[in-house]
Amino acid sequence: MGIFDRFAGFLGESLRIKVNANQAAKLDEQTKSYIENLIQSAQNGNVNAMFQLGVYYFNGQYVGYNPQEACYWWTEAANRGSVGAQYNLGLLYDGEISTYYYDENLAGYWFNMAAANGDQEARNMLNHYRYNNFTKRWSKI
Repeated sequence: MGIFDRFAGFLGESLRIKVNANQAAKLDEQTKSYIENLIQSAQNGNVNAMFQLGVYYFNGQYVGYNPQEACYWWTEAANRGSVGAQYNLGLLYDGEISTYYYDENLAGYWFNMAAANGDQEARNMLNHYRYNNFTKRWSKI
């Protein structure tokens, strides 16, 4: 992935953040209450709420598009054992779903975690990665 691809991806995602933030401000009261409860559950340690909140932030659904918040909540859920969050972080850092957080080492790490917890898609993604025992880092093959 070249520098121009990353820059173009970053600009596109910055625009998405602004557009979806405006949409999130127009929620009905029932949906606002649902999101507030979901956020409270996530803050209280509910792993499923953390994962779902990450999905909403990444998709720009209800809360507006915010890849930083998606990454935060997926990381919280992944560290508590959510295989879906581990796989999503692998995709996020791999550049599959976003160029914002591209990091081969973290992508390999999270794909490895998800694969170790039984995720077949993560196992497939690991076919594109190699762990270097000398540097203790993952890299794309």
